Amino acid sequence: MSAATPTHAGERRNGADVGSNDGAPKPSPGERKWYRQFWPWFLIAIPLAGVVTASITATYAFTHPDPEVRRVEAAPLDKTSWESRRARTDAQSRARAE
Repeated sequence: MSAATPTHAGERRNGADVGSNDGAPKPSPGERKWYRQFWPWFLIAIPLAGVVTASITATYAFTHPDPEVRRVEAAPLDKTSWESRRARTDAQSRARAE
C-alpha cells in the first residue's frame, strides 16, 4: 500500500492502527480502566447502599400495617389527687408496720 492509498478504520499499517487516533492520549500499559479499579466502585457502593436500605424500609412500611394505638383518658393529676394517693399509701404503710 502506498501513502496515497486511502485506508479503512481498523486497518493496520506498519504495526499501528489506522483511523483509531482521535487525539486522545493512549493509556500506558500499567494503567487500568476506571471500571477495573477498586475506588470508583467503593464510592458508587456508598450511595447505592443507602438506596437499597431505603427501598427495603419503604417496602416494609407499606406492606406491614401499623399497630393500633388506643388512647386511654387518665384522670387529671392535681394536688388533691396526689394528696389522697399519699394518704392512702401512708395508711397502708402504717398498717403493714403494725
